[in-house]
Amino acid sequence: MAVLEKLFERMDAKLDRLTDAVEAMRVDFGGLKASVATRSDLAATRADVAELKGSIKHLPTVWMMLTAMIGFAVAVAGGVVGGVFAALRYTGHG
Repeated sequence: MAVLEKLFERMDAKLDRLTDAVEAMRVDFGGLKASVATRSDLAATRADVAELKGSIKHLPTVWMMLTAMIGFAVAVAGGVVGGVFAALRYTGHG
């Protein structure tokens, strides 16, 4: 009988260690669930970044803007010079 009691005590100790190990795994799986939620958030963030990259590709470059501004300035200057020339011509000064 004493031998059986000793065996049951050892089995009980092993069962306690096994229970502790399962509890530790449960805690680890809880952290894994949080990690999976973070990955879905990361996927949404990647989609947002891809959308922004697509929008930025359609913006004009610095050289395009400089060319447009210089062209506008030349056009305005030409219009002013042409207007002054026409006004002088029609008033008889030219």
